[in-house]
Amino acid sequence: MKRIFPLIILLLLVLSVYHFKDKLIVSGDVSQQYIEQFFNNEEIYDTAHKKYGVYSMGVDQNDKLLLVSMSVSNKEYKQDVEKYFEQQLNIHRLIDYNIEVYLYENGYK
Repeated sequence: MKRIFPLIILLLLVLSVYHFKDKLIVSGDVSQQYIEQFFNNEEIYDTAHKKYGVYSMGVDQNDKLLLVSMSVSNKEYKQDVEKYFEQQLNIHRLIDYNIEVYLYENGYK
């Protein structure tokens, strides 16, 4: 009986880890899909470009960070840009992402 109990516990641990591992992989794939949907929606960039002068955006998935670039001449819109992209990230279920807006002058930081 002493040997059966540890074997049962070991078997339960292996099965639970195996089951949990599948859920983690699926959640990573879902996040990737949300990012792809976000960037495939050209209206997000077009609106930001026309309304606020944003000229590029990218993502760092490891740090969960959306990077947005705009001209320093439009710096009065920086907070508006942050709010706009925060709303868009929420709509696309990317609520754990942060936003960094970079201001550049003539293509330079």
